[in-house]
Amino acid sequence: MHAAGSLRFTESVGTREEVWDRLGAKVRERVGARIGSLVEWWATDVSGRNAAVVLGTRAFVTVEPTVNAAGGPAHEIRALRLDESSFRRATVAAPAAGGPAA
Repeated sequence: MHAAGSLRFTESVGTREEVWDRLGAKVRERVGARIGSLVEWWATDVSGRNAAVVLGTRAFVTVEPTVNAAGGPAHEIRALRLDESSFRRATVAAPAAGGPAA
């Protein structure tokens, strides 16, 4: 069983902000042009390869490390367009202390 505490899926080198900065200005600009307003984002560096996932109001974008035609490091950007008018919002509250969830 997992003990209470931080659940890590990858061992990233650096904070998400540091990894995001290492993606480079052009990659960040291309992502920013697609997402609309920022909702949430994640960035990780595993073995020197930077990747990111960004959720915005206009798109869900993934940035994955790849290799360009010359064999050098590059990033593949994929975007899934979203319809802002389809968004819904809900407030989620924890169950009352001392009893099971209803």
